[in-house]
Amino acid sequence: MAKILIAEDDRDIRGLVVLALGYSGFEVIDVIDGSYAIEKATEEKYDCILLDVNMPHTNGYTACREIRQNGMNQDTPIFILSAAEQEEERIKGMDAGANGYILKPFAPSMLVKKINEIVGS
Repeated sequence: MAKILIAEDDRDIRGLVVLALGYSGFEVIDVIDGSYAIEKATEEKYDCILLDVNMPHTNGYTACREIRQNGMNQDTPIFILSAAEQEEERIKGMDAGANGYILKPFAPSMLVKKINEIVGS
């Protein structure tokens, strides 16, 4: 079973992601801020990490950079979740070390499909 870490401060979005991925057979660990994602990423290996951009204490870009510096999840696929469509936002994510960018709002089925593609299920 693939293990997914999601950092999302919006309770409704986080709940939707946990429900959709959990129902599809993934083990989902959810946290409310990038600092918690960094902490979790130092404790165990994940198959994929999803990071919201705008979180109150540590944003997704900073969390991505920090996770990339940690050997345990250095090569784990990381995707930025954001409602910002601007190209400069995508570039910021890639510069931080993200593998891709998932635009909000997204359909749960699209997210499940994307995660399946990433983890090879």
